[in-house]
Amino acid sequence: MMKRNALSWLVPVVLLATPAVGLAEQIKCPCTADVAISHASGEEDASGGRLDRIKMKIHQELGLFDFDLSAARGRKVVGAELYLYPFEEKVAFAPERFTPLRWLQISTVSSPWVEGEQAEAYKTDPEGHGATWREASYQRQAWAWPGSVAAYVINGHGNSVYCVNELTPAEGGYWKVPVDPQVVRVLLAGGGHGLSVLDASGTWRANPFVASRESKGREPYLLVTVEGEDDAAPAPPADVKVAPDDAHAGDDYGALSVSLAVPAGAVAYAVAVDGKTLEPWQVARPAAAGTTQQLTITDLPADKQVTVTLAAVDGAGNCSKAVEAKGRTSKAASVPRLPAVPFAPEPGEPARAGEHLRVWALPDVEKVSPQTGQLLFGEDVKDYNKANPVWSGKERLIRIAAARGEIATFQLALQGDGQPVTATVRVSDLTGPNGSHVAPGGMRLFRAWYVKAGGKWQAEYAVPLKDEPPVGYDEYSGPVTHCLVTVPAGDNEVPGQTLQSVYVDIPLGRDIEPGEYTGAVSVTTDGPGAHLRLKVVVYPTVMPATLNFNPELNAYGPPATPGSEAFFDYHRVAHYNRCTLNILPYVQDASVYEGLIPELTGKGAEVRVKDWGRYDKAVGPLLDGSAFAGLPRDRVPVPVIYLPLFENWPLRLADHYEPGAIFDLSKVEGEKTDDQEAFPGAADRRVRQYEDEIQRRKDVHDLTAPPIDEAFDEAYEKGNVSMVRQWVDHFQRKGWTRTEAQIYLNNKPMWGATWWT
Repeated sequence: MMKRNALSWLVPVVLLATPAVGLAEQIKCPCTADVAISHASGEEDASGGRLDRIKMKIHQELGLFDFDLSAARGRKVVGAELYLYPFEEKVAFAPERFTPLRWLQISTVSSPWVEGEQAEAYKTDPEGHGATWREASYQRQAWAWPGSVAAYVINGHGNSVYCVNELTPAEGGYWKVPVDPQVVRVLLAGGGHGLSVLDASGTWRANPFVASRESKGREPYLLVTVEGEDDAAPAPPADVKVAPDDAHAGDDYGALSVSLAVPAGAVAYAVAVDGKTLEPWQVARPAAAGTTQQLTITDLPADKQVTVTLAAVDGAGNCSKAVEAKGRTSKAASVPRLPAVPFAPEPGEPARAGEHLRVWALPDVEKVSPQTGQLLFGEDVKDYNKANPVWSGKERLIRIAAARGEIATFQLALQGDGQPVTATVRVSDLTGPNGSHVAPGGMRLFRAWYVKAGGKWQAEYAVPLKDEPPVGYDEYSGPVTHCLVTVPAGDNEVPGQTLQSVYVDIPLGRDIEPGEYTGAVSVTTDGPGAHLRLKVVVYPTVMPATLNFNPELNAYGPPATPGSEAFFDYHRVAHYNRCTLNILPYVQDASVYEGLIPELTGKGAEVRVKDWGRYDKAVGPLLDGSAFAGLPRDRVPVPVIYLPLFENWPLRLADHYEPGAIFDLSKVEGEKTDDQEAFPGAADRRVRQYEDEIQRRKDVHDLTAPPIDEAFDEAYEKGNVSMVRQWVDHFQRKGWTRTEAQIYLNNKPMWGATWWT
């Protein structure tokens, strides 16, 4: 026996077939159709139904195979093996030619497909209409619903069944891989149309090929092991009821819910609606025998009386008697149409503030050039300063709308003529129905800070403006918040700047009275001021304080010392903007940020948390919400947080992983960098040398290491399980139960701390 991590695939091996035991019999099922498909860029419509070989390159290129299983029908399937003939090749990381396949993922295909006639690689098949990544039959048949691709009907999706197993050499140049008997049973029951075969080895630098059925003498085949006869049909489904399923209707189709008692031995259902047979991707596989199961059937005519025919099929292909049930499909879903916005802005010249400044408003999501005042990324839009979705120049009116609990926002454009101007911006309180108010104390003003990107100067940061105390009433605005703004901004140094944008945020309480609120915005310089009307329409809808959509700001390190005031300030900025700052507590070289981990004691299976103090200081206020006191979403904790648990903490992978130390980087020649542009010329060659060597080691590992669930020692398993339990217990004791605690694996082999990306 060779060592498990030796290059065993470089040594020719012949395995002798094991004699059948007892009543077991092996049936050779020939391949009746196969086709090569690919979802590499530009190859999604390619089909290779008449190629003599099929490439299986990681998840990018794969083969579909169908087999004649007729001889196995009526027999009890107890085992199966797929036989393929791989072609050897020479790759950079191996000393000689070999077969760069080790693991295969084998799945039923939940939709019928066409082999086609294309005999050239990476070509479409307009005559034979062979299957492609995008279509089950080129230009004729979708894999499932319109726009679906092959991924939706294989590998566990679309009611498919799959397994992953290791190839071993067999006689005559063939290699074989075990197939879960349930995969074959599902095929015999009509729950799939052949098999998809995918390279699960992960060696992307190789191009593995296997022979197709066009390669005579090397054709694929399935060897099915059966025991005895099995010709007894299962009992038909009982208590079948059909009802409309409003929850799964679409705006142009109806849906049905079919309830039934699951009979024993059922592996698939044969279902037809008004005589039309449904494909496996449309019908869930049977649940446990004796339970009640709900089948959801979509894409049916809406609000129509239909007849559902239903039978159970077992793993030998025996079909029960059919049961009929009648019912009505749901009505099509009623999709609400948003009403037309009751705001019709009328063009008018911007308001003037003094001799050198014009003032107008625009939506918060738009950008205008600080040099020309023209709308960026919408160059065909003219006169945006005269009228736009929030600004009616003729009426000098700013009109915005928001839900309760939302931050109503707009931009105020201060556009000069090149002469330096300092302006005072004032925003009044807002008066609404029944005397309700939105006071200026909660409003926040920011000025846009510009950077040059894509050849254009554009707003990139919102810099808080000094919020002066209210200065009393005037004829335009009543109590105001005000600040000073200079155009052009001397500290931003935008060449030829003529426009400065000011963001105005108006937080609205969740309990505020809905309706129209009115106020004013004024901009004054050393001359007559610009006075604009402000209207905020508050809808009855309430924006929830918790996030149902979470823009997660992923960070690979703390922006300030964990637990410090600055650290929490960064989190508060994200929280205010309905985002979440999520900081990874470790680095890709396996080091960790001490401030984001608790203090440990013990080793291996005995590792445990000694002191939670520094961890609780850094993350506790994020998890109980106290870090966000006084913000619009007061005291709402972060929805997600990264834990420091990963493959190298609390235990280092290299100390507990059978293939040994990960990479001894001191012995790898070349230079490591994540920025190759910094290494021109000879240095760049050293970077490539380093990366090639690391990749070579990874390739050898992927083809020789034992299965991952067998490769770690018991101490690693027990230590990690124990640590997760300690985390769960600690969070529950603290009451930190509103945050999703995430274990996030982020490393790459290039950093020498893991074998996996």
